[in-house]
Amino acid sequence: VSWAATVTSAVVVFVLARGVLVGRYRAKVGKHLAKVETGFRRDQLSWILAMRLFPAVPYCVTNVAPAVLGARMAPFVVATVIGVVPYVAAYTFAGDKAGAVLDADVAPDVGKLAADLFPVMLALAALPVAAMLVRKLWKRPEAETAPR
Repeated sequence: VSWAATVTSAVVVFVLARGVLVGRYRAKVGKHLAKVETGFRRDQLSWILAMRLFPAVPYCVTNVAPAVLGARMAPFVVATVIGVVPYVAAYTFAGDKAGAVLDADVAPDVGKLAADLFPVMLALAALPVAAMLVRKLWKRPEAETAPR
């Protein structure tokens, strides 16, 4: 349920941003985004997925930026469906662990809770690095991709 709600809310914000914010935003910063837009339009799925998997990018930005940059709906939805899974899983795991600690008839062991959550937080931090490594490994040298 939380995964579906997350994806649905992301799509709603994307559609609203694409309709409402694009004109005003482009008028202010459009000339500064030319290089970013070129790269983004060439590989929308990878860019959106990288934004989704990089914990430092606020969730709202991962919904609005692709709309402003002219993303198509299909890459946005695919990247969102994939990109929110780790976070939904992590928050579900964290909630389950916190609930177990709070449901116990003893004083909460914050140290144990932190130890249980550490691998999840480490995995979340590693996701963007893994995504960049995969992208780098799959990227062909420029000489191979140039038209002949």
